[in-house]
Amino acid sequence: MKKTILLFMGGSSGASFINELVWRNLDKLVSHYQIVHICGEGKLKKSEELLEILPKAHQDFLENYRAFGFINHELKDVYAASNVIITRSGAIALAEIHYFQKPASLAVN
Repeated sequence: MKKTILLFMGGSSGASFINELVWRNLDKLVSHYQIVHICGEGKLKKSEELLEILPKAHQDFLENYRAFGFINHELKDVYAASNVIITRSGAIALAEIHYFQKPASLAVN
């Protein structure tokens, strides 16, 4: 069974509230969804840190989590593959979401 792909992104510099939302709920997210997380340059967590976040019962699901500091040219492919986008409500993100006609949850900070 193919899992729904959730794309979390906070812009090129990342958005700490989106990153924290993902990391605080990582165990629940990876057990039900494929997660693509664009967390901003220099904000990636190391594998050891992710293993500390996840309870042992969910560590096998870590294969369902892919994190990137920044995605440039391939972002169009990530949008196309994603089922739902969770992001800040910046003008560029809104235009891209509209272009790809994807459902989204938008945050205002």
